[in-house]
Amino acid sequence: MSLQQFWDQYFISPKERYRLTGTLVGHKAAINCLAFVEPDILASGGNLCSSFVFPSHILAGDDQTVRIWDLHLQQMIQTFDDAQKRWGQITCMAVSNAGIAGDTMLCCGTGRGLVVIFKRSKKKNEFQKISSTQVLDADNVESMAYDPTHHRLACTGHGGKIQLLQIERDGSLVVLWKAGSGGSIPRTVIFGDRGQQVKAYCLETGECITRDCETPAKKDICRLQSPIGNLDVCPQEKRIVVDNMTSGYDLYSIDRTSPTRTFEIPNGRHYVKMIKFAEKGGVIVGGSDHGCVYVFDVNDSEPTQVLYHDRADSLIQTLATNSSREEDIIASGSSDGRFDICLWRKPSKLEAARPAGAWQALCELARAVAVVLFVACLYIGWTAWGPVMVNGLQSLQEGIRNPPAGAPYTQVMHYVAATGPRSANELRKGFQVQDGIKDPESSIVPGRWS
Repeated sequence: MSLQQFWDQYFISPKERYRLTGTLVGHKAAINCLAFVEPDILASGGNLCSSFVFPSHILAGDDQTVRIWDLHLQQMIQTFDDAQKRWGQITCMAVSNAGIAGDTMLCCGTGRGLVVIFKRSKKKNEFQKISSTQVLDADNVESMAYDPTHHRLACTGHGGKIQLLQIERDGSLVVLWKAGSGGSIPRTVIFGDRGQQVKAYCLETGECITRDCETPAKKDICRLQSPIGNLDVCPQEKRIVVDNMTSGYDLYSIDRTSPTRTFEIPNGRHYVKMIKFAEKGGVIVGGSDHGCVYVFDVNDSEPTQVLYHDRADSLIQTLATNSSREEDIIASGSSDGRFDICLWRKPSKLEAARPAGAWQALCELARAVAVVLFVACLYIGWTAWGPVMVNGLQSLQEGIRNPPAGAPYTQVMHYVAATGPRSANELRKGFQVQDGIKDPESSIVPGRWS
């Protein structure tokens, strides 16, 4: 924890900045995806059950599970896995809070081409798996998007395929059409024009391929000015933000191919990092390859806050954000290190603008008094003991450099092996010590000092 984060965490008013409010522990390796099902319910998915070796980096072990977390209790409340281990890693998630018959639906893509759908009804407070469909052969599901208007699911594969699927009432999937992306990896897929278009953004080329939802025909192709490691869209402001995989993140108008602003961060390794809009499009939150989560205002290229999730060589590739009337929350997941999920919260602007109640005012007063006392203690302590410590260190340093006359002299003796057999008289006399000085307490061993 940095000094700035320590100050934010324990002294600054929580209205000002994000604060670490909890850590969710349970995953055993890389966390691939996070999704808010509701403001207080989070879903997470993990990596493979084997080891992957990347340049100078290793990801090892996981459970191939989908986990459901209650953020109010900060506990895991459900875990789903496949007994036959057919899923592979959980690669992506899409959520609908207004699914078929008004049920909440969680769609999960897997590393072996399956789409697994979970449903939570209004009467029950638990998710149930309702379907598992093979949508890609010998390929993993790279990204997904859900269209709540037509109850359709768009998904892309690492091999370049783009599919549009209809979700039936029983959770089964019907393929409407399939298309390709020209050999590039369609890293992110979104719906546009109120569910009438599908847009696939490609990793290496930076292309955006727009297709009509009724037919797989291409309607438009444009190219952004960088590779696309990850992408998020803000429909209200008609903006997209892109992880450019080199200098940081780029902000675009949704119909432009040149960025309106670039948010630079340190970047030593070219890994994809999730990037998200937060606070209704006014803030950008992005991961990093050095254990930090960066928070930017969309109108400022300098970070407003740096959140320290893990150690300095840890990959933070997974994020999720959510805004409600009461608070804004960021969830960050690590791809190595502790494999924990950190929760960062701050009150929403509406909540922060409300007059403080008596108890809250008392807490803020107590916090302010604590800050004053802390600073006063530091000042008094340094005033009283600072000169003494400085003088002591200076005296010690002077004594080491210029030892006083008559100080005891310690002679360093070297032990060498005996050059020949020892006589009985020598053994009785003990060691032969340089200058004829003998230590009567020395043990007698076959050897001599010289």
